Amino acid sequence: MNQSLLVSSIIVILLLMACGMRENQSLPAYCPVPTKKEMPMYPDILKRANLSGTVQLSALIDERGQVIDVQVIKSISVVDSVCVEAAKQWKFTPGRLADQNGKYINAKFWFPIAFEWNL
Repeated sequence: MNQSLLVSSIIVILLLMACGMRENQSLPAYCPVPTKKEMPMYPDILKRANLSGTVQLSALIDERGQVIDVQVIKSISVVDSVCVEAAKQWKFTPGRLADQNGKYINAKFWFPIAFEWNL
């Protein structure tokens, strides 16, 4: 397998993993796309502790592009709640079916929120 085909295959796999599909959906869906991202407001005590890491989140995006649910997939307990609250403020172009009608749908979107402080 040549390198460009391998890279293309990996990109397709990552996109499929990032874009969830609603239950009982047999057609592929176009992923929601973030249009507004709010970054977490971390407490000063966490900054002074010089912590770093990544919290993995899964958000359910409705057909209007609003976040209606957020779940923590990979936790760093001291920052989970601020990451979830920030993710609830994100806005998206909604997911949609990949058919002729392109109907907007509820879809899941997986994403990381990374943080690092070098004090």
